[in-house]
Amino acid sequence: AAGAGDDQDSVDTGPAAPPPTEATSTPSTTTTAPIDTTTTTTIPPGPPSQSPEDAARDGIPAAVADLSVAARVTVEAEVAAPEGRWTLSTIEDSGRLPCQDVDPYGVPGVERFCGWEEVLLRDEAGTILRAHPMWEMTPSWIHLTPDAVLGGRVGDGGQPSSTLFRIDRETLELTGVVFPAPDGEPVVIGPGGLAPTTAEDWRLAPDDVSVDDLVTTGPDAVGTDVTSTIGVVRVDVAAVEALLAG
Repeated sequence: AAGAGDDQDSVDTGPAAPPPTEATSTPSTTTTAPIDTTTTTTIPPGPPSQSPEDAARDGIPAAVADLSVAARVTVEAEVAAPEGRWTLSTIEDSGRLPCQDVDPYGVPGVERFCGWEEVLLRDEAGTILRAHPMWEMTPSWIHLTPDAVLGGRVGDGGQPSSTLFRIDRETLELTGVVFPAPDGEPVVIGPGGLAPTTAEDWRLAPDDVSVDDLVTTGPDAVGTDVTSTIGVVRVDVAAVEALLAG
């Protein structure tokens, strides 16, 4: 029976529980932060890597020439010469080169222009003295001879066509040939194709010449060792010179 003066609705449930602490008074929850679908890349600042006049001379799109040297140049391979450093350079970070739904020369197409490949001649300070576009034909190797810079691409699954090029070390002019992949799409040199604004510098390789006879890779490769981005590459330098001189 309830004692005199007790609340008739109260029930004795034993000793009172301790007051709730902060840890027990806050329900446990799991919070998922919103997914950030944007990426932020800090583009290295600096003046444009090339003037509009030099970019036009070399066939370099304004989107590339307007980048600073630090943003534009990623050295993949390099050879030193008295006239400067001959550099195979790429831009693969789309944060440095905003993607476009047209090719870099403004010709509508299905390719997205997010990266860039080129051969550069730079002085010891890194200033670009001459640039040769290699868009969609990334060079795999480079080699210095007394009169020229030789280089080329060993085709693969990503860019199946192979190339060879020669840059005269005195005039700095380029001559190049493209070897279409046997099972690949036909190669178009000119607007909408390879090197659109420097088409006069490139031609299709003769049908009776195989790049595999001129450039070999791996442990069984034969010829002159060259500076490469893909491992062992050896080249028949005399035969390449003869082909590109013709």
